Amino acid sequence: MTAERSARASIRPTMSAITPPEGVTGTLTVQLREIKLVTERLMMVLGVPPGAVPGARQFVVAGCAGDPERTLEDLASLTRPEPRPAFRAPRFTGEGRTVTVDCAGTSLLLSGHLLVHHLAARAARTGPVEARVTRAGHPSALRTAARVLQGYRIEARVVDGSTLHVPPPDGTPDVAAAWTRTEAALLRGVEIAASTWWQLYFTSNRALSVDTALSRYHTGDTLRRVTADGERFIRQNDPLGRESHRREIFIDVS
Repeated sequence: MTAERSARASIRPTMSAITPPEGVTGTLTVQLREIKLVTERLMMVLGVPPGAVPGARQFVVAGCAGDPERTLEDLASLTRPEPRPAFRAPRFTGEGRTVTVDCAGTSLLLSGHLLVHHLAARAARTGPVEARVTRAGHPSALRTAARVLQGYRIEARVVDGSTLHVPPPDGTPDVAAAWTRTEAALLRGVEIAASTWWQLYFTSNRALSVDTALSRYHTGDTLRRVTADGERFIRQNDPLGRESHRREIFIDVS
């Protein structure tokens, strides 16, 4: 890089890009590990309580193993409206085998794992449960709830689009069957619209730290911003403190 170009160098943007590109067409094959990463960030952006983030992430991944296009399109729809509704845990009412689940407007993609755990425990204690789900965002995710329960040998099924029939578990969880249901997605990834993926990806960057000299101290080889003779540049520090191993890096974004 020439001296003239390096003299204009600066670090931009000061924050990670959070605006998805426009006019993207075609499809992408995305691996489940990438979906896990982006989904976990999105749960933070969407205000899911920290303790519920792992369960919500895994619920979305389970949805991707069954119906990736619908699951990720529904998740992407949560990134668009501003302001976003606050997260609400489902409320369970009723005794015996009939229970009403009030989701208070929260998407099942965010709270479905709580539904799964409650109904599985209830069915194991009391026998078959009929759960009527009300005020749920993305009620089609009830199919994902049934799929997750089936991984625990609970042959749950969706009735009339808003009711989940949950029998008691039939023995111990069938690990082999659970693997069969997710094998294709795990080995080959899932194909989704590129516009949907980039909407998710760039919005998830809101969960990242602002790009500063301090945040760059957590990126492996330590970088710090230096000012010398009116010129701003980055210096890569040697972790052992050897001055001879320090290298100046000029970043030109013009």
